[in-house]
Amino acid sequence: YKDGTRITCNRRENCGLSQSLWDYVQGSRKLSNQETLMELARLAGYTLPDLGPEAVERLERARAQANAWESSLDHFRAELWEEKGRAVRDYLKGRGYSDNEIRGMELGLFTSVKDLSAYLKGKGIKRDEAEPVLKALENITKAHKLVIPYRDPAGRVKGFIVRATDGTEPKYLYNLGLRRDAPFNLDRARGHSELIVVEGYLDALAVRERAELGNVIALGDTSLSEPKLDQ
Repeated sequence: YKDGTRITCNRRENCGLSQSLWDYVQGSRKLSNQETLMELARLAGYTLPDLGPEAVERLERARAQANAWESSLDHFRAELWEEKGRAVRDYLKGRGYSDNEIRGMELGLFTSVKDLSAYLKGKGIKRDEAEPVLKALENITKAHKLVIPYRDPAGRVKGFIVRATDGTEPKYLYNLGLRRDAPFNLDRARGHSELIVVEGYLDALAVRERAELGNVIALGDTSLSEPKLDQ
């Protein structure tokens, strides 16, 4: 799927429906976990190695954990468009971003771990699946509200960058355990022979949306480290 591993509703009503490809295929065709894996492989034209029950179980655990991170982003994005997100939206518009650009940049609003926990529970995500995400965000302060998803090179949410918009220092906080070993936005830049390198996360996202350039990555600092070059 060209834009990652999820299907998101693009209707004008902006209903907010977002579902992983796994869940969509499994639910629409009423498949077991192993049948879903086999069907996705068939659709992708990929021949699976022989997989035992333990391997399938590991894949299911990884899928459930990835779903918890993606569902958290769905929550943050929806919160940004509530009244409580007005101040952050005004900040973004002050930087020149339109509503469509803000949505395309996947930006969100962080309110509290408690709010996120309630949302994930309401989505039917089990406590043991949600716990790693909730614990990872315990260091985020009330001053840091603007959520920026950090995706791995395959396009999966691996964590969150949360930015203060009122001059609070440090400007950025990162969820506990987030390894920034791959350049930001690299998942969209895969396959390009040339890369445009910028420093800021918002800069990379804005250029991507405004100029429709997929080869823009951000370092998040002023140097290009060896691990990032390896990616």
